[in-house]
This record gives sequence, C-alpha cells and structure tokens, in this order.
Amino acid sequence: MAKTIGVADGGGRILNSEGRLDEEQVFRKPARWVDYSGPVSGQLGGGIALMDHPDNPGHPTPFHVRDDGWMGACLTLSHPITIQPGKPLRLRYGLWVHAGVPDGDRIAAAWKDFADRKRRPSSNPFVVTRFIGSAQPNPRENRMNAVTTSHR
Repeated sequence: MAKTIGVADGGGRILNSEGRLDEEQVFRKPARWVDYSGPVSGQLGGGIALMDHPDNPGHPTPFHVRDDGWMGACLTLSHPITIQPGKPLRLRYGLWVHAGVPDGDRIAAAWKDFADRKRRPSSNPFVVTRFIGSAQPNPRENRMNAVTTSHR
C-alpha cells in the first residue's frame, strides 16, 4: 500500500465496522470489516477494505492492524481451528479497493453486498488428505509441519 495511506507515515486512517479508529482501537478487536484509507496522490484518496464473511468460523473475526500498513484477519487469534482430513475449511474474505475515503455507512453497504452473495460451489477445492507429523510448530526446524492437500 502507498506509504501515504499509512497512519504512521502519511495522513491515513484505519476504521472498522464498530466505528473504532486506528491501531490503538482496532488491533485485535472483532469486526465485520476493516478499512485502510488515505491520500494516494496529491488530493486523490483511496484505500482497501478487508471484509470477513458471516459464514467464516468465529465471525466477526479480530483483525491485526498496524499504523504502518499491516492489515489482516486473525482467524485463530483466540482459539485454534482443527481441520479434519477430508473436510474442507471454507473461508471467504472480500477485498474492496476503492477511490476516495468512504465513511462507515458506505463501507457497511459494500460489506452487506459481499455478505449477501450466495456461495458458489467450488469445482476444484483443496481438501486435506493427510497430516504429516503434527500441526504444531517444530522448534528444531523453526517451521510448521507440512499438510498434504489435493484437489477434489
């Protein structure tokens, strides 16, 4: 994202669906969406809204945001999610890239449009077929153990 959108580096703003502003109020707080907006080029503004779908586990999810430009949904912040072999974990997130700096009502309308869309069945989803080792971090190798997936 453009540095000018950042709260720390530019004149940007972070806003979530609960009306909270910037990292101090938005970090690790559950929300339907989070928007990062600000000046992009001269007077022209723009931004990105990340939207959590109501069918996602734990909706509304907490978000990880930083005033320097980080933004992501934290699906497993408060609790682990177990993925069973043969049972897909379906996640839906919307990303709205927009011109201008919209108010909360405009972003809420975009989220509602996203949330109301019917899910189309995937013709080729990835499915966990088996786990290799454990799903816990391997401290000796400083990485997570692999999961084998296949198309179904």
